[in-house]
Amino acid sequence: MKRLAILILTLAAAMTTACGASDNSGSSQESSESQKQTSGGTTLQDSDPIPETTAPITTAKPEEPIKEITTAKELEIIPQVAEYVEFDLSVEAQEGEYPESITEADELEGASNNSYLTGFSSAQDTWEFKTELPASQYYNVVLVIASDEGAQCENSLLINGEEKGSFSTDGSGKFEAVGFDNIYLEQGENSFGIGVADGGISFDYMMISASDTVSALDLSYKERPQLSNKNADLKTRAVYAYLADVYGKNIISGQYQTVSTNAEAEAIYELTGHYPAIRFGDLISYTEEDTYADDIDKALEWAQSGGLVGYVWHWQDPMGGTGYYSQSFEGAPEELKTSFDLSKAVTDIDIALIPTEDLETMCKEGGISAECLAIIKDIDIVAKQLGDLQSAGVTVLWRPLHEAGGSWFWWGSSVESYQWLWKLMYTRMTEYYELNNLIWIWNGQKPDWYVGDEYCDMISADIYDNAGDSQLSAFLSLRRICPQKMLALSECGRAPEIQLLANEKIMWSFFGIWSGGYVIDEYGEYSEEIISKQEMTDLYSNSIVICRDELPDFDKLAEELNSADSQPEAADSSEAGENADSSTEGE
Repeated sequence: MKRLAILILTLAAAMTTACGASDNSGSSQESSESQKQTSGGTTLQDSDPIPETTAPITTAKPEEPIKEITTAKELEIIPQVAEYVEFDLSVEAQEGEYPESITEADELEGASNNSYLTGFSSAQDTWEFKTELPASQYYNVVLVIASDEGAQCENSLLINGEEKGSFSTDGSGKFEAVGFDNIYLEQGENSFGIGVADGGISFDYMMISASDTVSALDLSYKERPQLSNKNADLKTRAVYAYLADVYGKNIISGQYQTVSTNAEAEAIYELTGHYPAIRFGDLISYTEEDTYADDIDKALEWAQSGGLVGYVWHWQDPMGGTGYYSQSFEGAPEELKTSFDLSKAVTDIDIALIPTEDLETMCKEGGISAECLAIIKDIDIVAKQLGDLQSAGVTVLWRPLHEAGGSWFWWGSSVESYQWLWKLMYTRMTEYYELNNLIWIWNGQKPDWYVGDEYCDMISADIYDNAGDSQLSAFLSLRRICPQKMLALSECGRAPEIQLLANEKIMWSFFGIWSGGYVIDEYGEYSEEIISKQEMTDLYSNSIVICRDELPDFDKLAEELNSADSQPEAADSSEAGENADSSTEGE
């Protein structure tokens, strides 16, 4: 028997998810799971998968007098975008400072000036070059390096003594260029160096150039985004239109809630005087056996209070187990792992629109596997819950099969199986169940896992590293997948610092701070373990971030859309009538 009580006790600590993937912009191979997000190296890197949290609301809260809620004064955020000043500098390795253990060589072909430095083998084998930069702005750095054939060596770029990103050689035995993009540096003297971890490299030269990426960034649309589901209901169209209208100007606040509660939202309200605009929940408990689940009821209450609703789904083993992490994921507790093999469910038969009873017959006859049938049955269960929200007029920001590219969940076993499952779920929910209240958010975390423009409405990243950063490199990486899709920071340990977001023009559609110990303690009271009270107050009290009380009336927006849709028909009818009258007069 799986108990909801156990879920509440363990969810915040055990279910906190990892983020990550690499687009290889700063490394010649994918970053490992333990690597941290950096401003210059690889983007969308993996974070610690299960950060420690305090399981919330497990102890009765002591009785207290009713608190008086005060709202902090809103701070006007004025963007301070760095202006682009041209700068290009090429530095031969021999121009830097380095110890005698590093020597000059000329054996490798293709080196600039037919010579380079070699002998990097220990942390003491440092290399440094100092130069004056003309302006406080963003810069790109390129290192031209090589290692012996078959040797993939990992080292790092240092700027002003701090690591800005790691890089790995490709083991080709030839010189290669490794780039680090959009690093913000102050005007004046800056030092650039190589931090030795593995060593084993030969270093030819370095290039430093000013980057105009941020100054030229424009989040306006060439074409206004449209929902992938052409049958989306009016309310969902209204919500999506609103998201599109504020995108690039504002960021919508979001908060994950401990299952079947609004504890985190209440704690934020008591502190700041504002509720988050989006209540994010998890449908994990609805596909458990013998459990009581009522999170949908909390979502309905939230929507009735004027808020937006979002859902993720930690999909437990469809065959009946309790785990959702893959067996190969070393960072997960054993009780949360599953051996479910998605590849056994994949079929060439188009099953999305086939009734479940017919699929059961097909399974008995060997037409589809038991794994395939189990997946369909779970999708059916979740579709019922989303259908209840649709019946109540609630639009859902729907983010299924999240973080697949990280390979720590069973649905991330392979690109092919994942994309088959996404398209199966999309088609069954939108066409078979006619769920027209969903805004589909793709959160695969790696570009090659993208399901295609026609199967999603937004793109998002989950990032827990470098708290306070705008996550510029992650944003740009997602934007390269599809410039016309709105981008969201769907999970984070803490939201980026809003002034920095404005300065870098990285205006995520929304953010979603994770639940439990990221926000509250075991009594459901606000906890400063991760985010201080002042930081949270500042986050909810400025001109950029939209809170629940600042959302429009989406029912009214839907009515306006309906009216706008009917106007062309009315005009056509009027014109037809006039033509008919003219025809009669002519007779």
